Amino acid sequence: AGRDYADILCRLAAFQLLQDGIRANNPVPRNEWASAEDQWLASDADAIAHHPLVDFPDEAVQTYFTLFQPVPAPVDSDAAALAQAVASAWQARGVSFAPGEASLITIWLQDEGQSTAAVAHAAVLVPWGDGCLLVEKTNPQKPYQATRFASLQQVSQYMRDALELDYARYGLTPGPTLVMQNDQPLP
Repeated sequence: AGRDYADILCRLAAFQLLQDGIRANNPVPRNEWASAEDQWLASDADAIAHHPLVDFPDEAVQTYFTLFQPVPAPVDSDAAALAQAVASAWQARGVSFAPGEASLITIWLQDEGQSTAAVAHAAVLVPWGDGCLLVEKTNPQKPYQATRFASLQQVSQYMRDALELDYARYGLTPGPTLVMQNDQPLP
C-alpha cells in the first residue's frame, strides 16, 4: 500500500475526466469492492487513498468502484455474453451516462476459466473533425497520449490490439474481450 506512482492509471484518468457525467444510483457496497491487496482494483484503491492528484469526494469514489467493479460472467464468454453480463450488472447498479460529446471507452477482459469480467483499460473518446480522438493513460509510468481515429471500429480494434500486445510481453494471450463506448458495445 502507499505505492509511489509516477502518475495515475487509465481507469482513474478516464474517470477524472468524465466523472460529472457518470452516475451509479445503486452503488456496490464498500465491503464488496474488489480493492483488497490481491483484488482487481487494488492499485486503484491505493492511488485513490494515496496519490495527491486524486481527491474524489466519497460519492465519486462509490461511483468509481461501482462502475469498474468486475461483473459476474459465464466462464469463457464470447463478446455477446460479456456485453449481456456488463449490461445486467450496470443495470442492477444503476450505472448511467449523461449525454455529451465525450464518452468512456472500456475494454472488458475475462481471463481463462474465470467467472468474472473486468475493465482492463479505459480511455476517453471525443469527436475530432470527421473522426475521433482517443485520450488515454496507458499506465502510471507512461505519458498521456491522444490518438486520432477515422472510425469507432478502428478505436475498437486498437483497444484489442493494445491488450494483445501487452499480454504478449508476458507470453500470454488475453481471454474473451468486449469494447464498449459508455454502455454500448462496439464492433
